[in-house]
Amino acid sequence: QGRSGDDILVSAHGQTYVVPAARSTAPGVAVIVGVRPEKMTVLDAADGHRAPDAHNKIAGRVTDVSYAGVSTQYLVRTPWDQELTVFEQNVIVGDRCAVGDEVLLHWATEHTFGLDGAQDVHAGVLPEVLDLEAAASALESRGA
Repeated sequence: QGRSGDDILVSAHGQTYVVPAARSTAPGVAVIVGVRPEKMTVLDAADGHRAPDAHNKIAGRVTDVSYAGVSTQYLVRTPWDQELTVFEQNVIVGDRCAVGDEVLLHWATEHTFGLDGAQDVHAGVLPEVLDLEAAASALESRGA
């Protein structure tokens, strides 16, 4: 972690993410980088070069696609096995990414926020939800 002007630079999973200092509540060294699902854009990995250089980026693989009328919800698994949710408006007619596609998620740095990494990321989550997530992860790792 470092600084560049008014931004905090956070290194995680071999990448550096830019977090505006004004959008970070992290007082210490540990920062949880966040972005709202509707602020991310999904690009096919082959088109990743179209993402602006100044954007934060994460590569991943689509695990689920749900068309919801005005938007499409994507679940994207990262190389470090975290599943991210992305909501993308259906403004362009054409093909959507499909389950199994390799993609690049990107978003403008001003939409990034930082939370205190010393806090419990599961605070407020019902134990039943954590149990369901653990069971789903176990099934997926077995290829079920």
